[in-house]
Amino acid sequence: MKKLITAVLLMVICNYLQPENDLASINGFWLTQDRDAVVEIFQDNNEFFGRITWLEEPLDEKGFPKKDDNNPDAIKRDQLINGLIILNGFRTTNNKKWTGGTIYDPENGKTYSCTMKLQNDELKIRGFVGISLLGRTEIWTRTNKP
Repeated sequence: MKKLITAVLLMVICNYLQPENDLASINGFWLTQDRDAVVEIFQDNNEFFGRITWLEEPLDEKGFPKKDDNNPDAIKRDQLINGLIILNGFRTTNNKKWTGGTIYDPENGKTYSCTMKLQNDELKIRGFVGISLLGRTEIWTRTNKP
């Protein structure tokens, strides 16, 4: 009987701790939908961020590393795309959805409100202006470090 009670308690404890492990499951490397970049998502305190860690085409037409030429802040136009933080300030209220953050698109220099939803090894990224209905969803897939 003691072994049965111990086993049940261990199962309950493991199930109770599982959501905390799921919260961190967004951390790691994600291949973008167009398969032209890898973004590393990481947690800093209670927020999640994402930085570009690999580009299929890291060089511009002149052979130099691509820069954030379209950034509306002229001071930031010299920063490199590789290493650029594009996901900012996400928080989670449950173990599968992250909200309250933004996504920056270096191709057009615009920042959008954003939500992220984890389903298995796919991350649904929804960028939008105003309300979520006025947006676009991309599906990123988990990958190994490039």
